[in-house]
Amino acid sequence: QRRVRERGDFAALEGLVYPECDRATHALLPADDGASWRPASGDARYPRQLQGAWRRWAAIDCGYSTPTAGVVACEAPDGALLVETVYYEAWRRASAWGGLLRAALPPLAAPLVADHDANDRAEVEAEGVATTAARKDDRAAGLELVARRLHPVDGRPALYLLLDEARRHPEMGRCDAERLAWELEAYRYHDRRERGADPRDEPMKRDDHACDALRYLVAEVDAGAAPYPDLGWA
Repeated sequence: QRRVRERGDFAALEGLVYPECDRATHALLPADDGASWRPASGDARYPRQLQGAWRRWAAIDCGYSTPTAGVVACEAPDGALLVETVYYEAWRRASAWGGLLRAALPPLAAPLVADHDANDRAEVEAEGVATTAARKDDRAAGLELVARRLHPVDGRPALYLLLDEARRHPEMGRCDAERLAWELEAYRYHDRRERGADPRDEPMKRDDHACDALRYLVAEVDAGAAPYPDLGWA
């Protein structure tokens, strides 16, 4: 994105899954007044202490030797999703994640959306955290839902990432949306050489755990919702 802005090098964006992702628009930072969140550009503003009455969802992309990512987001009155927390760590079993999430999750509008097999979900549920299976069969549809929320309509997207380095978990450290912002910026499709003779137009499976959890969360929130307005995309 920096190369595009400085030199017009649009090849820098080739292959990105979410080329519309821009920290200046989608990242919310604590405002100077200390009472609100606001982006580097645009007029979106939300209270620093997000309201407890706002509906919240959470999703988890499970791993063990590869990291597990848990994403928590709330829905503002204007319909925007605000990603307030991202947990990210490897070498922690599903049962341990269940205990951690039982203590850390706020009240949710729906059960925790979980991607993995029945055994991992059962271990999480044994710790007292209700789960539901992620809507992950149609990856392309989930990617489209996230992209539509990132795409600004009348200058405002419907998905924001809350960045605050001071937000930390006692065991895992920094747990704001920085990791998710980093993954969204780097998330790419395989190029033609990597896809081989029988290409599959899918994102690369690398540094995508928080992206996957976000996709599960957005698909659950938007399931059955009214269609987005026509954005004029080809």
